[in-house]
Amino acid sequence: MMESTQPLPASGGPAIGSTSVLLPAAALLLGGSVLGYAVLRRR
Repeated sequence: MMESTQPLPASGGPAIGSTSVLLPAAALLLGGSVLGYAVLRRR
């Protein structure tokens, strides 16, 4: 007799385009660019 398998449960991870991922990513990009500009300006 063959053993039947259960379908995998849905993951609880956030969607890629959700605000909880997009907002911190945008803040990191903006902060990094401001910091990079400040470092380049000092030279």
